[in-house]
Amino acid sequence: MANEEHLEILKQGAEVWNRWRKENPNVSPDLGYVSFSDINLDGFDLSKTCLWYSSFGGSSLRGTLLTWSFLQNSYLLGIDLTGADLRRASLHEANLTLACLYRADLRGAFLNQTDLSSADLREANLYQAQICKTHLIATNLEGANLSEAFLAYSHGLAANFKRAILTGACIEALNTDDRTNFDDVICDYVYLRYDQQERRPHSGNFKPGEFTKLFQKARVTVDLIFRHGIDWQAFLVSFQQLQVEAGDKVLSIQAIEDKNDGAFIIRVSVPPELDKAEIENFFKQKYQLALKNKDEQYRKYLRERLNDKDSVINCYNEQIKLMRKENTNLQEVFKIMAEKENSKINNTFYISGSPGSIANQGNLGSSGNQNSIGNTAGDVKGNQESIQNNYNYTFEQKQILAEAEAEIQELLKQQRTQGYSPEAAQQKVASDLAIKANNDPAVKSKLEKWGQYLGDAAVNGLIGEAVVTVVKSALQFLGLPIP
Repeated sequence: MANEEHLEILKQGAEVWNRWRKENPNVSPDLGYVSFSDINLDGFDLSKTCLWYSSFGGSSLRGTLLTWSFLQNSYLLGIDLTGADLRRASLHEANLTLACLYRADLRGAFLNQTDLSSADLREANLYQAQICKTHLIATNLEGANLSEAFLAYSHGLAANFKRAILTGACIEALNTDDRTNFDDVICDYVYLRYDQQERRPHSGNFKPGEFTKLFQKARVTVDLIFRHGIDWQAFLVSFQQLQVEAGDKVLSIQAIEDKNDGAFIIRVSVPPELDKAEIENFFKQKYQLALKNKDEQYRKYLRERLNDKDSVINCYNEQIKLMRKENTNLQEVFKIMAEKENSKINNTFYISGSPGSIANQGNLGSSGNQNSIGNTAGDVKGNQESIQNNYNYTFEQKQILAEAEAEIQELLKQQRTQGYSPEAAQQKVASDLAIKANNDPAVKSKLEKWGQYLGDAAVNGLIGEAVVTVVKSALQFLGLPIP
């Protein structure tokens, strides 16, 4: 409850209150659970003040100092906060529906799960604000600064982002619809996952119109992210349940990405009228349940055959994880599903035309020598040409890549003998190369050439994945384009 002494001082007006705050800089006022209805709080110094669960119906907070204030679960419906200073303020689960925050300073504010529906945030400064799972339905954010803001899982249906700044923002699973306005948005790059992961574009900045295209794609897809591997049997069960839940609305797998660090991203196409956040949450619940059921069944199987020897069962827990990893083989099935849905072949194939090859086993639906398959199913062209996204390496380029392989592998070996783990060794070698390249133009030129020729070198067996990681990391340290 509120401190009665603090409340009595507040009632004496802004001049008395602000003077008391200056005379007692180490006191953090406690005004929680108070009804401030119809009280004018314009110009009050309420910084570092506990105001949680308070009600401000009918009051005004124009130009009020609220830095580092605690407003969790407060009722601020329709409140006038024009020009208020809310830097680092905590507004978690507060109700700010219809509130006026025109030109308010919300830098670094915590607005997670806050209701900002139909609020006026024009030209507000939300730099690095935490806006996770927040209701931004019909919110006016025209000209607002949202650079480096965390907008993950928020609901932006019919929100107005016209001329807003979104450079460096995280928009993971941001829910938008056809009414969401992104006209004239200022955005050099964004992140599709937390902790500045999945940068788009991967390097450089968006060209005119590219950001809008990215969002048009995001409006009709949901990214299901598996950060620690995937059990494909559990995925299949969960996806079937999700399709049943969607009823007559068709869901389909659009793409599968293997991030090569144990993480998978499965992009699912969904009708625009469905709530993407609800779809993702439903799937995650079913997937975890499927994993749990599968583990329990296997544990039961072990107990029945091992006379319930728990100590032995614990030894088999690792086998459960191994089985899940082996299920990754089912990934190819889902890749085919995604390819059929898009009527495209996303992976690269090369048909040599040798006896018994696909090219010599009948018409594939196109004229020509049928020795290569392009990106579109049925599009067969040319005589032993490299297909789209494949890289033809010259003898000189192969020599350069062999040089990179030999040099980097030797450096990695040296680091490992000093006790570095494989991952740490890669980062150490990459940083050392970047430092050398920064001081020596010849090293920099060599590193750039290695990066230029990477292409599908690892896929084609010319260099190892560790070498690719080192080269890309070194280029990233230098701020150079990453292939």
